[in-house]
Amino acid sequence: MRNFTFCIVMLLSLTACHKDSGTPNNNSPAGVSTGTPTKQSNISVVINDQPIQVTNISYNRSGGSFNFTAQNSLQKVDVNCFHFYEQSWASFMYSDSIIYSTRPDSVTAWYSRTAINGGDVYFDCCTAPLQDPDITGNYYGNFKLGKDSLVIKGDFDLLFK
Repeated sequence: MRNFTFCIVMLLSLTACHKDSGTPNNNSPAGVSTGTPTKQSNISVVINDQPIQVTNISYNRSGGSFNFTAQNSLQKVDVNCFHFYEQSWASFMYSDSIIYSTRPDSVTAWYSRTAINGGDVYFDCCTAPLQDPDITGNYYGNFKLGKDSLVIKGDFDLLFK
């Protein structure tokens, strides 16, 4: 019975995690694989239950980073994941931060603050921008603004080459 259970667990593990070769894009300079998603992106960014438009998406497989920005003329959200490294075939570690910026008008410089404890970005099981073509997950950041608090959250589903 123990061998049967082991075989089932291994079969599920192998079929649940598909890894891409992660080879560099031939159009990238100096062998660095960078780019933008190749399908319609599906990223939601919500500030205190109000949606805001995503304006930039970027990733760098060799540098181990995944970032996106949403903004309007007075508010901006930057979600950053960086310093990816793999511990094993099924897990990886990374640093992340969610930054909220505001300004009183469209010509003033941005005033930025980081979410309490930096915020949290979660990738769905067995995916990471290091190798996988389809990246899904969600994020959440809580910001203290004087006596008030602000919540930024959302989901992402992107396809990278």
